[in-house]
Amino acid sequence: MKALIFKEVRSYFGSIIGFITIVVFLIITGIFLWVIPGNFNLLNMGESSLIPFFKLAPYIYLVLIPSFTMRLFAEEHRTGTFELLKTKPITASQIVFSKFISGCLLTLFTLIPTFIYYISIVFLGEEIGNIDPLNIYKTIDELNYLFGTKLKKELYFKLEEIEKNLDKVWP
Repeated sequence: MKALIFKEVRSYFGSIIGFITIVVFLIITGIFLWVIPGNFNLLNMGESSLIPFFKLAPYIYLVLIPSFTMRLFAEEHRTGTFELLKTKPITASQIVFSKFISGCLLTLFTLIPTFIYYISIVFLGEEIGNIDPLNIYKTIDELNYLFGTKLKKELYFKLEEIEKNLDKVWP
């Protein structure tokens, strides 16, 4: 199962799609947080807080997470490795669980570069370092939980489809 997880992460970052996804996420959040004046702009807020980022990120991930999960299974069907995967001595649940873990890793990899926002907020405060790091870490953990829940929902429907297909292969 560990091999499946590494294969998924390698295939995602082996192509340009993985990097484009991260760059699109960073560009969208960066434009909303630093350029466009409004409720999400960090510079107009008057306090050193990443609350606008944590309000904005789930809306962006509503689009990105389905693209992660669609690619996880579409790539298997496109390259023809899904038939090979069905012949291995692993269950459909193990296949879906490895896809879930790799999807969680992909969402985590998109959140890692946003640490730059934290560093910039720390240094932009009136008093340098006037931010609660424990609150930031807790909120990032909650974002990972939210994204994991969304991934579980997306992959649950795929599990049913895979089990139906496996029943056709193995009576």
